[in-house]
Amino acid sequence: MNLISVIIPAYNVAEFLPKCLDSILAQTYRNWEAILIDDGSTDGSGEILDQYASRDARFVVIHQANQGRAAAKNAGLARTTGDFVTFVDGDDYVSPVYLQKLLGWLLENSADISKCFQVQFPEGGQVPAPYITEEVRVLDGSIDLLFQVQGIESFPMKLFRRQLFDGLRFPDLTVAEDSALMIRILEKNPKVVYNNSQYYYYLLRGTGATLAKSKHHLERIDAFATWLEVIEKNHPEDKFALHCAAIRFLEEGIGAVTRTCHLLTAQEVKGYKSRLRAEYRRLSGKTPLPLGVRCRFLLFYYWTGGYLMLKKARNRG
Repeated sequence: MNLISVIIPAYNVAEFLPKCLDSILAQTYRNWEAILIDDGSTDGSGEILDQYASRDARFVVIHQANQGRAAAKNAGLARTTGDFVTFVDGDDYVSPVYLQKLLGWLLENSADISKCFQVQFPEGGQVPAPYITEEVRVLDGSIDLLFQVQGIESFPMKLFRRQLFDGLRFPDLTVAEDSALMIRILEKNPKVVYNNSQYYYYLLRGTGATLAKSKHHLERIDAFATWLEVIEKNHPEDKFALHCAAIRFLEEGIGAVTRTCHLLTAQEVKGYKSRLRAEYRRLSGKTPLPLGVRCRFLLFYYWTGGYLMLKKARNRG
C-alpha cells in the first residue's frame, strides 16, 4: 500500500495546530506518515507536536532553531520515507478525503502530480461550503503549466511522486520559495492531474501587516528572476513561457519595491529600480510586452509616488 508523507512546517501556530493535526488523523486513507517540523517556535507549538507524536507513531517530530519556511520544508523532505509527498501548512487543515482523492486521481491517471483547490476563510470567520466536482483534467507537464493552471506554483493542495524532489530542494527564500522550486520540478515534465474540488482549507490570518513591514517582499524579485533564468537558459524556444515570465517578473518587481520602499533608503530604492529597468529594457528586446505593463513600469520608474497614488485611488474605487 502506497505510503504518503505529509510535511507540516510549524512556527508559532499553536492556536491552529490541533485542528490541522486532527484533520490528518481523520483521513480516510490511513497509510501516511506526518513529518512535523517545529521551526523554533516560542508559543508552545513544539509541545503540541510532541503530544500528538506520543499518541500516534505516524507523527514524527523534528525540532530545529528558527530557519524559515524553506529550511523547515527541506528538513521534512530529508526525513520522508513515503512514495508520495504532500505539504500542509500548520495553520491550515484538510478534508478527511484529501489524501484519498489526491492519490486516487494520481494513480488512476498514471500521473506524477495531483492537485485540488482550496477554500479560503478569514481568521475567526465562517468557513464557506466547499465546491465539489468529479471532473478531472490531465495535462502533460511542462514549464508552461506555470501560466496555465491556477495555483500550480504553490505546494499545498498537491500530491507529488517523491522522485520529483531528487536533486531538488527549496531555495533559501522567506517568500516565494515555492515558485522558485516549482519551475525546476516542472522542468522534469511531470504528468499533472487536477480537479477543481476544494479539499484544502486555507486560513487567511492577520499576518499580512507584519509581512508588509518586512523587506522580505524583495526576495520575490530573485524568485521570479529564477523563472527567467531557467527559461532563457534551458528553454530558449519557448516564446510563450518567456513572454509570461517577463510580465510576471516585472509585475512582481514593481510590487516588491512599492511594498517596501518605506523601509528602504533612497539609495536602496534607486538600486532596485535600476535593476528592474535594466531587465525591462532587456526583456523588451526579447518579447513584446503589453502596453499596460509598459505604462505601469514606466510610471513606477519615473514617478513612483504617482504610481502609488493611482494604485491607492483604484483600490478605493
